[in-house]
Amino acid sequence: FFIDERGTEPHFFTEEATRDGRSAADFHQKTYEYGQAHLPVREQKKVVGHAVRAMYLYAGMADIATEYNDDTLTSALETLWDDLTTK
Repeated sequence: FFIDERGTEPHFFTEEATRDGRSAADFHQKTYEYGQAHLPVREQKKVVGHAVRAMYLYAGMADIATEYNDDTLTSALETLWDDLTTK
């Protein structure tokens, strides 16, 4: 669920801010890229944002890809790995 929800609209961070009466533009991360929430994970082509958060997400993606034989996640991870190791 969390892998599939990442980067979808409406953004959790925006909904949370609105619910709590805060400005959606004023959340502490300032950008969805910080938490790899700028695009759905299968559409991400570049490693961006907070390095530790990214690796936790990618580890979760790898676990799900392996457990459920999800080639779409494997392909996304290979794209991200290439970006990480060649840039």
